[in-house]
Amino acid sequence: MFRSKLLKILLSVLVFALLFTQIEPEQFLVALKSLSLGAIALLMLISFILIYLSSLKWSYFLHAFGSEVSVLRLFALYHLGYFFNLIAPSYIGGDAARSYYVGKEMGQHKAAAATILERYTGLVAMISLGFMFVWFVDLATPSMKAAIVLLTLGLAALSLVALSQRILSFIRRLPFGDKVVPHLEKIQEGFKIAKSNPKLILNSFALSYLYHTVTLFNVAVTAYVVGWINPPLLDLFVVLPLVLLISALPLTPNSLGIQEGAYFYFLSGLGATGSQALAIALILRAKQYVLAVIGWFVFLAEGSRPKAPTITSPLN
Repeated sequence: MFRSKLLKILLSVLVFALLFTQIEPEQFLVALKSLSLGAIALLMLISFILIYLSSLKWSYFLHAFGSEVSVLRLFALYHLGYFFNLIAPSYIGGDAARSYYVGKEMGQHKAAAATILERYTGLVAMISLGFMFVWFVDLATPSMKAAIVLLTLGLAALSLVALSQRILSFIRRLPFGDKVVPHLEKIQEGFKIAKSNPKLILNSFALSYLYHTVTLFNVAVTAYVVGWINPPLLDLFVVLPLVLLISALPLTPNSLGIQEGAYFYFLSGLGATGSQALAIALILRAKQYVLAVIGWFVFLAEGSRPKAPTITSPLN
């Protein structure tokens, strides 16, 4: 375990070392000096808007399962998720943490199902935007198109597996199946409840597409701040899904270096200088740390909250 962590840290250091050999230090410092208090405030405001949109969508699924958790509380718990992402191997850690805290009030299976659906609809929206725009941008390479197509097919296959009774029957025959399948059945039941509510699905996807549009705006504003005045917006719709999915890989602690390398590679390919691309990546990383600090305070506050009674339901 210690050796694995050490290797991940070394990989992160090596990636950063490689990235800094690819830029002009003077240009990099000029890009960072463009940050003003007003720009920082605007960038953080965009982050809060993104978290609010995610919290609102999360509340739709939770309310469909009988929860009355407020959007404001979910907004706070989303920050807590950023805090746990710092100490977990991937973004799954943050999702599990915020789901757990909601589950203490409404039941863990319902909370898990709602959290998975919130994340799943966002993933579908993100990949579908990439699939739609990849055919209309001049800078999309054949490898980018192939990657988007593979992601789309992979998501479709994953969706079929998640809803397949046959897959559950197969898992049940495995040595650990009897322990795993009951939990999967509860989550699958949550998918069925959501599927029977067209308005819920429509609203969640509308918010998902709005979220990813604001995500693009977030990167575009960051680009403008560091001096990249005219980033190609349609191209960003194509590369952002790739960047975010690569960033989710637990190759280094919190994907440190991996996320920055992905931004550097793709944004440089879209016309940013290496210094601008790395500055954008580091500013976006810094915003995550600010949100994590807020999440730490939420974590402390959660420890002092009185325990709420658990609500029972068919999914609990």
